[in-house]
Amino acid sequence: MFAATAGMAWYATKVGNEVPSTHRGAAVNLFTLSYQLGGAFGPALVTVMM
Repeated sequence: MFAATAGMAWYATKVGNEVPSTHRGAAVNLFTLSYQLGGAFGPALVTVMM
């Protein structure tokens, strides 16, 4: 769990630094949403595919 949290923090910082300041909030919010949806739906999709 710690690795996933640390990874999200590292990527969120990278996203925030790469995007212009006018779009930074939206970019970090979309990143967080996609990260959390991946954690929610990823295991279910893998289960269905196996």
